[in-house]
Amino acid sequence: MELDATRPARAAAQAAQRVGLAADAAGLRAAYRSASRAWHPDRWVSFPCYQPAVTEVFAKISDTYADLRNAT
Repeated sequence: MELDATRPARAAAQAAQRVGLAADAAGLRAAYRSASRAWHPDRWVSFPCYQPAVTEVFAKISDTYADLRNAT
């Protein structure tokens, strides 16, 4: 999915949808905390085969949250 860089609000909403975060400011923090707890790499230590994928998902969640926080 290509992001529309000319419209920050639309790009932020697209980024949020891509990783499953809420795009509105009210639910953003709660959605981020829930997603980051579920996908934090420390929770997956018992499953080393999943570690690379989990780390990638967690990085996407963190980056998207940072972008959305700056956009709102």
